[in-house]
Amino acid sequence: MEDNPQFLNNDEKIYWQGEPVVPVLNVNSIVFYILPSVILLIFWSGCIEYGENYAFLQKAYDFIHQGAMTRWGALLLIIGLMVYPVVRWFLYYKRIAYVFTDKRAVAYYKDSNEIDFQIEASGILNMQLSYRGGELVSLNTYTTEEGQDVEGRGVTRVVRTGFEGIPARILDFYRDTTN
Repeated sequence: MEDNPQFLNNDEKIYWQGEPVVPVLNVNSIVFYILPSVILLIFWSGCIEYGENYAFLQKAYDFIHQGAMTRWGALLLIIGLMVYPVVRWFLYYKRIAYVFTDKRAVAYYKDSNEIDFQIEASGILNMQLSYRGGELVSLNTYTTEEGQDVEGRGVTRVVRTGFEGIPARILDFYRDTTN
């Protein structure tokens, strides 16, 4: 990481800069991706005997194993669920870096210096704070985006952006300037 990213002004004082400290696998990844994929893999492999009470499971198993396309398609779906958290970590968290200055906080991509998210210094203490264990915190803000779905209907979605896995001491810089 370079000492002074090109998008910073010369009059900005850097309080802290670094990368997010985020584990590859966390509770959400395990609960929503790894665990379901393991259960589906056990179901897919046919290791379990389904009694008369679970005939619907036997029918689903038979349907999956009738054709090669559905059998291998289901396996690809299971593998995709297993590797998604790791791929997401490498494609986002390993590429992102943060800079906290006296004027703003910026999340940017290290390879291109493209800004992913930024917020003025006055808004940092208003962000939602989550403790991540040890001396790490996450700061997030939620915005709504209006758009259209495939059929042209109006859709509103909530987008979470912010800073994951940063040292908690960073907030002290902004508390000191507001008092």
